[in-house]
Amino acid sequence: MKTFIKKLKKMDACPSAIETLKQCKNGPDAWKQCVRGGWLCWYLSMTVKINKSPTHRKLILSMLECFMTIKCPKGIAKSAKECRQLLMLIRLWCGNNLSVNAKRIKLQLDKMSHSHNERRYNGFWKLRHLADMIVDETFIVVDAEDFINTLCTSKSEKSLKHQSTCADIIRKHIPYPPRIR
Repeated sequence: MKTFIKKLKKMDACPSAIETLKQCKNGPDAWKQCVRGGWLCWYLSMTVKINKSPTHRKLILSMLECFMTIKCPKGIAKSAKECRQLLMLIRLWCGNNLSVNAKRIKLQLDKMSHSHNERRYNGFWKLRHLADMIVDETFIVVDAEDFINTLCTSKSEKSLKHQSTCADIIRKHIPYPPRIR
């Protein structure tokens, strides 16, 4: 575990994550015990090959599910037609549907961005952010953790509950941590 912690320190893991890891037996144990979805996203964004692995798609799917669970428990408003269309495309992309590629998502993203109704939709910017992580692979390295952390910002108790919910969702799709490259 000491070697694992050294590697994480080199990757600039936050001090509170390092302290939490010291209480775990090994990497898989830390993965199972982690209650911070943001931390898991950070780790994944640092270890997963972007757009070249099924784990990348699972990470986007996890983040989409976190978004839907926390921000849209009743679904996306009917008036936000373009947002619902983008949501469907992202789900298909995550499912490895060959008819949906980054270019198609970018076209829908552009269409959605020009609609005044869509920008008024509460989850517009989060959905756009997710799509950007597919279209522009540089986004995910910086933004995966931030996406979850901003999704979970609220009163402290509720924020921790949301972080824990996101961690559970991520583990549902990615049950074991990828190795550090």
